[in-house]
Amino acid sequence: MAVEVESYLDTLKHLELIHEKRFFPEVEFIFKHAVTQDVAYQSLLSHRRNELHGAIGRAIEDIYQDRLEEQSAILAYHYGRSERQDKAVEYALLAADRAAGLYANAEAAVYYRQALEGLSRLADTVENRRARVDSVVKYVTVTWTAEEPGRNLARLSEAEQLTNSLLGQDSVLTTDRIRLARVHYWMGRICYVQGATRDAIGFYRQVLTVAKEHHAEDLLAIPSAVIGQALTVQGRFAEAAPLLESAIPLLEKQADWTEWIRCWGFLGVSRAARGYYAEGVVHAEKASAKADQVKHPTAIALSNIYLAFIHLLGGDPTQSLKAVDKILHVATQSGDRLLIYIGCGFQAWAQSRLGEHEAAIKSMAQSKSVGQVLGTRLLLAEWFAAAEAEIALRGGHIQDAQRLAEDAFNTAHAAGNLFAEGVAQRVWGQALSLLQPDASGDVDSHLTVSVETLTAGQCVVELARTHVAWGQVNVTRRQTSAARDHFEKARQQFEASGSTAEALAVRHAIATLH
Repeated sequence: MAVEVESYLDTLKHLELIHEKRFFPEVEFIFKHAVTQDVAYQSLLSHRRNELHGAIGRAIEDIYQDRLEEQSAILAYHYGRSERQDKAVEYALLAADRAAGLYANAEAAVYYRQALEGLSRLADTVENRRARVDSVVKYVTVTWTAEEPGRNLARLSEAEQLTNSLLGQDSVLTTDRIRLARVHYWMGRICYVQGATRDAIGFYRQVLTVAKEHHAEDLLAIPSAVIGQALTVQGRFAEAAPLLESAIPLLEKQADWTEWIRCWGFLGVSRAARGYYAEGVVHAEKASAKADQVKHPTAIALSNIYLAFIHLLGGDPTQSLKAVDKILHVATQSGDRLLIYIGCGFQAWAQSRLGEHEAAIKSMAQSKSVGQVLGTRLLLAEWFAAAEAEIALRGGHIQDAQRLAEDAFNTAHAAGNLFAEGVAQRVWGQALSLLQPDASGDVDSHLTVSVETLTAGQCVVELARTHVAWGQVNVTRRQTSAARDHFEKARQQFEASGSTAEALAVRHAIATLH
């Protein structure tokens, strides 16, 4: 038989249809032209093709018994075109897990999709339902920042229904309760990405209940971490910190470096917002160093998102833009639209605070354009709405600033986002003072709400900026004493926070008062 095969191969080589490629001690024979290969393949009957793919799969398993993980992708390919869909699923999952372990998320997503397609062809057994749920969760894990959130939420809703059907069986396993908790965790995360923070927290609290009941330490750590992250996004910085701090050692114990990086980054944001700028930078740089160490591109981008915002809070938009460059570099290479949306949003905010108003408007337009592709509600949407109002104000578009600030406030208030509410109310008051100089009562009302809201969230650096804005309004009214009072409050906070440039600017403003 071997002699006969060699004869056929020699004939094909002589006809220049194939060529030999050696990888000592192994040999491969490859078609010279893809068209020839396709014609040869299509000439086979469908049943015969299935048989040959299955035979090739079995041969690879025999030859590479000790290296099946390395061959998992090619095995998934051949078994996927055979009658052995169970084998196709097995190897597709192995190839996907291998790629995910190397942070090759796009490649992993391809194989998880292949596994899900294979599972849909298998019998609807309890074990296959469990495999489908687990595969959906894994797929979402590698696509949640790259794919439109609504699609993943739909997949997770189907997985939730499947898991509920398992819980309806006579014998309910603890593993199925934990399986449902994992589905709810990712439903919470997608809601969080969509900007539905309250819904996200609702899912996370369900997860925490199951985690505590079944002592599932990994589930206990992650919801604590992500509730802390959600509270940070809402501008409830003091409430967020204890949850983030409690999750960090658990995540470190589990070597869950992706969540560990997020926790340190959000903790850095929380500290910077409460006036500890230098400490916030240290926390975010710790996250950045770990992301570089594990060579996780998305984590590298995330750690720079935290740095970009921390530097904005600390009054250093130049450093913020440096962090944004790193975000957009990763996003451009990976095609991750969520990162592009966030990166351009922070780029616009930093450019505006540097006085680059036209560039800021363009960057915010790009952020919004990408955001519209991803969905109507997105993570940080309330922040960026308030930022857009501030950008319009700084660029001299006062009427637009008032309209945008009012819209941003309404959106933020509905979402319970204290940070965005506080910034929007400040811009609203500032715009109104320029459009209607005689409307002092309304202006003061907006600025009062800004102070109260930012105080409630303990965002003391933006609170100081509201005092600066109020002081400037009082200067135009020639209310020197009130202006000095607001400027002094801002100066003290900027100096305490380490915002040197802004402290200097406020000291100059105080010196010019008469």
